[in-house]
Amino acid sequence: MNRKVILSALCAFNVALSFTLVSSFLPIYLDSMGISLVNIGLVFAFGAMVAGVLRFPIGTMADRVGRRPLMLFGAIGYPLFAIGVVLSRSTIHFIGIRLLIEVFGALFWIAFWAYIYDMIHRGHEGIEIAHTNMIIKISQILAPFIGGMIIAYYGFNHLFFLAAAVGAVNIIFISMVIKEYGKHERETLKKLEHDVISEYKHLVNMAKFRTLVIIGVLHNISWCIWWVYMPIYLRNQGTSIKQIGMLLSLVYLVSFMIQYPLGKAIDKFPAKFLIIPGFFLTWISGYAFLMFKDIIGYTIARASMSIGYDTEWSPLVARISHLTPRKEHGGTAGLFRAICALSVGIVTIIAGYLADIYGIKIVLWGASSFSLVVGIILLFVSKGLMGKGRSLAHKHHIINLRSASVHSEKQQDYIL
Repeated sequence: MNRKVILSALCAFNVALSFTLVSSFLPIYLDSMGISLVNIGLVFAFGAMVAGVLRFPIGTMADRVGRRPLMLFGAIGYPLFAIGVVLSRSTIHFIGIRLLIEVFGALFWIAFWAYIYDMIHRGHEGIEIAHTNMIIKISQILAPFIGGMIIAYYGFNHLFFLAAAVGAVNIIFISMVIKEYGKHERETLKKLEHDVISEYKHLVNMAKFRTLVIIGVLHNISWCIWWVYMPIYLRNQGTSIKQIGMLLSLVYLVSFMIQYPLGKAIDKFPAKFLIIPGFFLTWISGYAFLMFKDIIGYTIARASMSIGYDTEWSPLVARISHLTPRKEHGGTAGLFRAICALSVGIVTIIAGYLADIYGIKIVLWGASSFSLVVGIILLFVSKGLMGKGRSLAHKHHIINLRSASVHSEKQQDYIL
C-alpha cells in the first residue's frame, strides 16, 4: 500500500467525518426548522453552483502554489460550517453557511485529489483510489450512526458542536502529515500562467474528457436528488432519527466493502462495463426503495443503490488522472468537478420546486427513472463515445510521469 496515499487519506477521513456528521442530518434539520422543500434545494444549490465556478481556478491554483496550503485553508471551513449551522435561523443564513463550506470544501478537496493523483502509481489508479475511498468511507460509516444517537438523546446542537471539534483537531493533523508536493518553481510559474487557458481549451476539446464530464453530470442528477430528499422522505414516513442514522451507516458500510473489488475491476476492465450496469442498478434499487414500507427494505434497497452510484462514479475519477501529466492534475480535476458541481446546484433547485408541488416520492421516482434512461442511452451509444485519441500528456510530449508504463498507455484507450 502507498504510505503517502494512506496518510493523506487520513486527513480526508477527518474532514469527511466532520462534514458528514452535519450533512447527513442537515436536510432533516432544515425541514424541522420549517424551511420549504424548494428553499432546502436552494440551500444546497447556491453553494454548489458558486463552488462549481471556483473549482477550475482552485485546481490551477493547486498546481501553482501547491496542495498543502489549500488543504490547510480549506480545512478551516469545516468547524466554521458546523458552528454556523447552529447560529443560522433563516433560509438566507443557511444559504450563506452552505456557500461557505462549499467554497472551503472546494479548496480542500480539489487540492486533496490533486495531491492523491500526484502520489498514485500509473497502472494502479483504481486500486489506490479505492484505498483512499475506503478510508474516507469509514468516517461516513461512523458519522450517521453517531449522529443519529446524539440527536436522539441530546439534540441537534450537540452533534454540530462535536463536528466542529473534529474539524478543528484535523487542521493540526494536516499541518503535521501533509508535505508539499506539486508546487512549481518560481521560474516556471510565469509560463504556467500563460498555459492555463491553453490547458482549459485542450481539456474541453478532448473527446475523452467531454465524455467523462457528460457521464459525471448524468450521474449527479439522480445522486443529488436522493442525497438531499431521501432523509426527509424517510422522516415523513415515520422513520426515527436513530433508524435513519443506522440506515445511512449501513449504506456507507456496503459502499466501503465494495471499494477494493471495484478498484481492481476499474484497473482491469473498460469503464463502460462498470458504468452502464451501475445506472441500471441505481434505477431498479430506487424503484424497490419506494415500494418498501419498512426500515429493512429501505436499507437493502438504498445499499444496493449505493453500489450502483459507486460503480458509476469511481471509474470516472480514476480515468481523469490519465488525461494530463501530474503537474496539471489540479486543473483537470478542478474543471471536471466544477461542471459536476454546477449540475448539482441546478438539479436540487428544480427537484425542490417539483417536490413542493407533487411530493418527494414523485421526485424520487423521477430520479430513478432518469437513471434507467441514461443506462439505455449509454448502452446504445457507448461505442460512439469512445475517444481514440491519446491523452493531452501524450499530445504535447510532456510525460514527466514517475510511473509511466506501457500498461498505463494501453489503459488510456480503455476509457469507455
